[in-house]
Amino acid sequence: MSLHLEVSNSLVKLADTLLLKIAEGRRGVFEPITIVTQTEGINLWLREYIAKKNGIAANINFITPNDIVFKIFQILGGTYSETISRETLIWLLYKALGEDDFAHRFPEQYAYFLKPLSERDRKRMGMATKLADLFDQYQIYRQKVITQWNNATPKLFYAPSDWQEFLWKKIKAETPKDIQDKSLVKEFIDKEIFKKDNQQLLGKTIPDIYLFGLSIFTNYHLDILKTVAPWVNIHFFLLNPAPQIYWMDDKSDKQVAKWRSHKKGEEEMSLIGNPLLTNWGKVLQNTFRLLFRSEDLLNNYNDSHVIVPREDSMLHKIQGNIFNNNVDTNIQLSSDDLTDETLSIHSCYTIASEVDALYQYLVHLVDKKNVSLSARDISVMVSDIDQYEPYIRAVFDNAPYKFKYKIADVSVANGDTIYNALRLLLELNEQEFTSEKILQLLESSYIRKRFNLDNIDNVRSLVKYANIRFGVDGSVTDDTYIVSWQYGIQRLMFGLCMSGEMLMEENGKAFYPIDSIEGNGSKDVISFCHFVEMLISFIKKRNKQLAPTEWIIYVREVIDNLIYQVADNIDEDFYELSEHLVQYNDLSLMDLEPVAFDVFRLHFLTTLDSTKRSSLFINDGITFCSLIPMRSVPFKVIAMLGMTAKDFPRKEKPLSFSLLQQTYQLGDRNIKDNDKHLFLETLISAQEYLYISYIGNSVKDNTSLPSSILVEELIDYVQGLSSDASIDVRKFIVTQHPLHNYSSKYNSNDSKLYRYATEKKEEQDIFSEIAKEIPSSVFENISLSSLVAFFSNAPKAFYNHVLGIYYDEEVTLLPETEIFNLSNLDNAILKNEMLGKDDSQLESFKQKLKLTGKIPLKNVGEVSIEKIEEMVNPVRQYLSEAFPNITERSISIEIELYKGCKIVGDVGGLYNKNLVSVCFSTSIKKRLLRAYIQAMAGNVTGEITEMTFIIVDPKQESEMETKSITLSSVSIEKFLSYLKRLVDIYKKGMQSPYPFSDSVYFEMDFEKVAKLSQDDLEIFLEKKIASINSNLDSYSEKSFHQGIWKGQTAVDAFREAFDVVFSPIREVFPEIFEKKGRY
Repeated sequence: MSLHLEVSNSLVKLADTLLLKIAEGRRGVFEPITIVTQTEGINLWLREYIAKKNGIAANINFITPNDIVFKIFQILGGTYSETISRETLIWLLYKALGEDDFAHRFPEQYAYFLKPLSERDRKRMGMATKLADLFDQYQIYRQKVITQWNNATPKLFYAPSDWQEFLWKKIKAETPKDIQDKSLVKEFIDKEIFKKDNQQLLGKTIPDIYLFGLSIFTNYHLDILKTVAPWVNIHFFLLNPAPQIYWMDDKSDKQVAKWRSHKKGEEEMSLIGNPLLTNWGKVLQNTFRLLFRSEDLLNNYNDSHVIVPREDSMLHKIQGNIFNNNVDTNIQLSSDDLTDETLSIHSCYTIASEVDALYQYLVHLVDKKNVSLSARDISVMVSDIDQYEPYIRAVFDNAPYKFKYKIADVSVANGDTIYNALRLLLELNEQEFTSEKILQLLESSYIRKRFNLDNIDNVRSLVKYANIRFGVDGSVTDDTYIVSWQYGIQRLMFGLCMSGEMLMEENGKAFYPIDSIEGNGSKDVISFCHFVEMLISFIKKRNKQLAPTEWIIYVREVIDNLIYQVADNIDEDFYELSEHLVQYNDLSLMDLEPVAFDVFRLHFLTTLDSTKRSSLFINDGITFCSLIPMRSVPFKVIAMLGMTAKDFPRKEKPLSFSLLQQTYQLGDRNIKDNDKHLFLETLISAQEYLYISYIGNSVKDNTSLPSSILVEELIDYVQGLSSDASIDVRKFIVTQHPLHNYSSKYNSNDSKLYRYATEKKEEQDIFSEIAKEIPSSVFENISLSSLVAFFSNAPKAFYNHVLGIYYDEEVTLLPETEIFNLSNLDNAILKNEMLGKDDSQLESFKQKLKLTGKIPLKNVGEVSIEKIEEMVNPVRQYLSEAFPNITERSISIEIELYKGCKIVGDVGGLYNKNLVSVCFSTSIKKRLLRAYIQAMAGNVTGEITEMTFIIVDPKQESEMETKSITLSSVSIEKFLSYLKRLVDIYKKGMQSPYPFSDSVYFEMDFEKVAKLSQDDLEIFLEKKIASINSNLDSYSEKSFHQGIWKGQTAVDAFREAFDVVFSPIREVFPEIFEKKGRY
């Protein structure tokens, strides 16, 4: 039994050597193979590779370095059930930090989390988490310190600097005896291994241990492996970029320059190595220095399994220089190498453009480079996978040429998962119990399925109709109970049980049931109300302090009652979440301090978010994953996204009180060095192409943003390899992408800027194709309301009814605050509603407005109603005098213009045969046009013979103008002809956007404009539209950019509108069209 060290520059060669060693040492088919790795990604790759080589991969036990140590411990007779976990450390430290004993002994540390008072417990939890991480590291990297603390007798007095030792002793005293720290595990192994029976048992149980692909080791693990090596074969299989050259003591140019600045006059430093290898390979240097402390490993060093890099491309030549540890430019790059695109660096403006540029590059490899490439040959590593995930899905899911892909390492709380549903529910509190917050919970398919909710749109509309806005109960004092959940649910449930919306009272509160729920909608309402009631009950359970284990029970109840019930087929996410909750079981053995829910939630959700999905690594398709060291398995194409200076390499954030910072020891963890090693691993692992991208310019002001220093070092290195020093290699290997995908720079002179997205058709071509598809049956029954709306905004009618496109629609989010003031639309609706109420109906009408939430709460609502009454009263008085004892009525009309075309609809506001239209706004011409079209249609049917138009000044309510006309002076045939011409324009506007909008035409002086010549009118219209462009609605603005408001099209439309639409109405109401001001 002994130590063996196999090294190679190829993971594939290492895997082949591993298979050979397994075959040599295998004692039986049913004997498990123990392979120690560091990441799940290596496990998946190696398992697949073994299956590919042997036809099967079975009875393989992949474990971590910590796991193999604990397994050895148990074989030797260790009785501890487990080592002390980070979770246990956190809660024990949280308790210890809050005790009076700690506060008395270490007031300076205790004062850190005292202020502000509202953040006291949260800051204590934050400090406990940081200390738990440190204590976890001390057990591995500073085992002697932990051993010293364990063996020290409790002190009566502690020096101020010994506060961490005091806390360690405290938590050790609280820890159950069957849970111990890692230092005691090592002490036990060091002691028990010298018992002969244990030696035989260990050699028989695990005769061989294979450590594969690790690049980071610690003294703790190596010492244990060396201790058991006489009885167990320990095989190391490690990557080494330059395995046949000793470079572990080589220095980089930077190190030499730094040495010279401090050691002037002393002996010159030698052994300068390849700059990429020495700058980025510090982790490997330290690892091999640790390993070479053992003569067995040094003597059993085998570097015969290597692959000498070819020199047929830029990437391979760089890899060759690293393999040979070339300091000088032994292998130089030709102009062909610089343009072979095997190393490609891309500067973009946004994450979206980064992902899009990667997609274009992959298509380019297949299209232009004729690379034989499957999706499984591609790996994409991202600096922040959670941030990039939605953009990856957006680009690759909607791409014209599809690539299969999987995204690994995303947080389990991302997306529509049981984790995310739990997070949303736990984050919700009583202060945020608003309409939209609750409805957004139903975006989770788990919650919808749990409560059997199908039609969420229906639920959303009912919540809006019930005027539920915020608060569980609200208050009677300020009337907020009217907008609360309990009040709204009461209205919904009573509405299900009875018909009509009559005034009712329950528990001293009056309310109007909502009688608008029919059929299947009742099921959704009942389920939704049950969901809200359950949610409220769980929210109210949080108003107390509980032990962490009791809060875990609460979490389980939330999952069971609000998210997921166990069925025959257990959901995989549910199983994993249950396993996550199991880690809290050890806490039940300890006497822990009760905590508020906010503190528990802070810790629990932080832990939950750190849980990642790694099982999708090397799955079917392109692998998108995080930048994790020791995972750089070989792929034909490797891409690295997010290589900005601020994101990579990651910066170390040392804690001032960390003992790790006081003295450096070989093998200590260093995040920055780990990332440098990852970059080196990636460069070596790319078999054919290496793609790097970063955000190189600000999307706000176009300022340059630096790429990662490692990217810059790589570019500088390539510059040094160029056979022609005058060539700027950046022009060849760095691509600066424009801001927009539709930039004319693509597919032009620069061969590095290409796009493969399908070409968009011209919008006018699209309109023509759609117009051909419009069936004639569409015009068989034209609603009067659609006709009227068309002559308010023709482009909008086309986009809505033909294209099915809606801009500037009413905000879909539910209102989460009470009404503070009435909008213009609300005012107009209430004015017209109050206009039809007599004095006997007004009080009950006002009460209903209040209880249904149509007006502001309390005094503001009363004042709003008074103002509306002041404006409406003069009109009501006029109507009562002009039409005594006559009630308002509505009529239905049906006019056949010609065969296969009718106008149908309803017209209200009739007093006898007089159509009365009241305008309370400043849009008088718009209102007048609408009323006149309705009057003409009614006149053709014989139902309307007169029209009265009442104008009320919204600024001076007492001022009122009345315009009355008799329609009998115009023949029915003329009105019918007029309607036909309007419908002809309407049909034209359904074929393509028609340039007619009241916001444009009603602002003109018609008399002057109509007299302009053809050319002058064209210029005038274009300038007019441009001058009000910022005030155009989205539909008119869109059509403006399409060009329909320009040229002959706009001129012809204006002439037609002037002749057909405006001329007849101007003849009847000339003063309205001639006056300026509010007209």
